[in-house]
Amino acid sequence: MAEVEVVMGARISLWLVLACSCAEPLQVTETPTTASAEAVPAMPPPMGVRARPPRSAAPLRDVWGLSLGRSGHDELSTWLTNRGLHCGATPSPRRKTVHYRCGDVPGALLLNRVVGKTVSTLILARPDDGPLHHVSTLRRYAEPQPAIADYTSTRDTLRARLGPPADQDATPPSVAAFDAKATRFLVRWLFSDLEVELSLYRLAGPDIVVRERWDVPGVASGVEARGRGSVHGPGGGPHSPHGIVVPTGRDSLPDSSAH
Repeated sequence: MAEVEVVMGARISLWLVLACSCAEPLQVTETPTTASAEAVPAMPPPMGVRARPPRSAAPLRDVWGLSLGRSGHDELSTWLTNRGLHCGATPSPRRKTVHYRCGDVPGALLLNRVVGKTVSTLILARPDDGPLHHVSTLRRYAEPQPAIADYTSTRDTLRARLGPPADQDATPPSVAAFDAKATRFLVRWLFSDLEVELSLYRLAGPDIVVRERWDVPGVASGVEARGRGSVHGPGGGPHSPHGIVVPTGRDSLPDSSAH
């Protein structure tokens, strides 16, 4: 009888040792830290923030027969003469840049745009010793329908040439939108070597304006001041060679001496 008890005791001791040895790895691997990490989800990104891919080079930098970053003084002068535009080169009094400001530009010059009988202003800019870095036009309308047609036609033309825009309004322009005293629609293309912005707006006046702007980024802000004083005049800025435009009649045409 004693021998049986000894054998049974030995077997029970062996079972306890095996049971403990099997349980120990579970206690080591299943830690509270691992369980809590799996239970807490990753923090979602803030609402309204859209990741924008790194800028790539533009597929082209040509507009209306001019090439941003390449067309110099002689080419600009020939281009203007061939189109019957009499707007000479004017040095800026503040920056070492030269501006060409042309009023009453014929609509036929602005290819693939719906212009009609509107007053169009063309502005070109380049550093004193550098090529063209800015081209912009302002097309003015008295009624919203032709202005919307111009904006829509130009947007589609630019999309076909430059690809999908980086920014644009979710709501397309409508005639009813211009019942408000001030309204604006915008679409932009952003590249490492080119920025193109198209806007349709009315501000504090009866005119409805389509503004198309082409810029080589960083050029205007890097141009040295001409003499003393600030490179920016009242209302000027490093990305606008003609300052802020308030479309309220002919006096609101861009000022080429803005900086």
